[in-house]
Amino acid sequence: MSAKGTASSRRIIAAERREQAWALRRRGYSYRAIAEELSPQFGDSYSKSQAERDIKHALDELINRTLETAAEARALDLARLDDLLVAWFSDAIRETASNSTAEDDTASTEAADATEATDTTEAADPMEELDKALKKMMLSKQAAEIVFKALEQRAKLLGLHRQELALTTPEPLQVSADLSGIDEEGLDAIVRNLTAALSAGQD
Repeated sequence: MSAKGTASSRRIIAAERREQAWALRRRGYSYRAIAEELSPQFGDSYSKSQAERDIKHALDELINRTLETAAEARALDLARLDDLLVAWFSDAIRETASNSTAEDDTASTEAADATEATDTTEAADPMEELDKALKKMMLSKQAAEIVFKALEQRAKLLGLHRQELALTTPEPLQVSADLSGIDEEGLDAIVRNLTAALSAGQD
């Protein structure tokens, strides 16, 4: 077997070993118990310290996947909010223009204009025109509220209201976490939180 083939085979074995170690860790095994469980399959040289390195490697991969999933979800939500803004912005602008005039005169003015534009032999019903104008005002107000909420949510996703590097970085963050000083209970908590976050992002 060539050197390249040997290296590839070793990577496959290492990946399988880490996957099994990670699965045992999630089931509550200690590092020593993981080493005892996997040493018959991967050799007697598989020790507690090697199990710790395998778990750290698995945690690093999980952290990166979680950050990438969060970045993808944020980008998707931003695209959806942009679509909402395109759909409702023109109606919201009408509301802004309407607010520059007296609200109690708006409906009657529009109804009068519509009546004058109608053929005199078939005059429009003033009450019908008034009803249309009022509905249009209500739609404009609703559009303005939707646009405002969309802009607020967009600002939160982009981190415009908070100076948080994790939200303002366009690319997934590269985090190098030193887990050497964390006890097993602390690592268990990290495992649970990251697993839950990754599962939520895939739903």
